[in-house]
Amino acid sequence: MGEIIDGAIAYLEKDGGGPEEPHAHENNRLFIVVKGEAKIIFNNELVIVRENESHLVEKSTPFSIWNNLDDTTVIIGITIK
Repeated sequence: MGEIIDGAIAYLEKDGGGPEEPHAHENNRLFIVVKGEAKIIFNNELVIVRENESHLVEKSTPFSIWNNLDDTTVIIGITIK
């Protein structure tokens, strides 16, 4: 897919995530849900990403990402050039 620039682990509590207003990155972002379930909102669409699934948000696409469960959701976010 490309060169990995950086990565981070996010622990999203109930109703956690963001930002409220969608934002975009200059590189692709790959999100991998390792525990729980996340919802990604982009281009007026909602995508549910479940445990052991991933979703790629292409560069310059405004998005926000949220926990979709009552329990903590753990996500790995990887920036790809």
